[in-house]
Amino acid sequence: MADPDAVRLAIHAVLSRVREAASAISRPYSRYAPAFHLLSSLAEGSDRLAADSALSLGYQLHCPLPLSKDAYAHDFDGAASRAEFRSLIERATDVFVVQDHTAASGVPDDSREAAYERAGRYVVQFSDLLVTVWDGEELRGRGGTAQMVDEAIDRGLPIAWIPLDDPRRIRIRTTEGESDDPEAIARIVRTVLDGK
Repeated sequence: MADPDAVRLAIHAVLSRVREAASAISRPYSRYAPAFHLLSSLAEGSDRLAADSALSLGYQLHCPLPLSKDAYAHDFDGAASRAEFRSLIERATDVFVVQDHTAASGVPDDSREAAYERAGRYVVQFSDLLVTVWDGEELRGRGGTAQMVDEAIDRGLPIAWIPLDDPRRIRIRTTEGESDDPEAIARIVRTVLDGK
């Protein structure tokens, strides 16, 4: 990963903007504070930075995992990474394995790649905004960031892209195009809240 501190600050800025925009928009109309949720499979790196930042901002953490906790933990590098994963899992609102309910052949694909792809698709399907830390490179493997970004674009899902080469330059992509205007997040939040 690029500079982890810069990535952490960028993620925190995006999640803070979402929270501030939703709170400002909903405050005059509701006596209840809006709830904030982050979906994350807690992969090593930026997934965990996002989860930690979200929890610090009062978001609920939901963890759609590709594999059981124990099987998934075997994919991590070392005891420290597995401990970090377990620590975040313990703070999550819910944790579940994304199952394959769409196998046309009737035989589910139980490969690790398919499992990672299912978890990524779950995040895309049930998100109002995809926050991604990405190098911008083309598809390198099934279920990776590039594929999920492509699928989010196909669905018309807004994306907050934090580029690895310059995490301070957050880009917001919507069906109207790409922007680095910080107010773009407020517009996305307004659209989401108006649609609910």
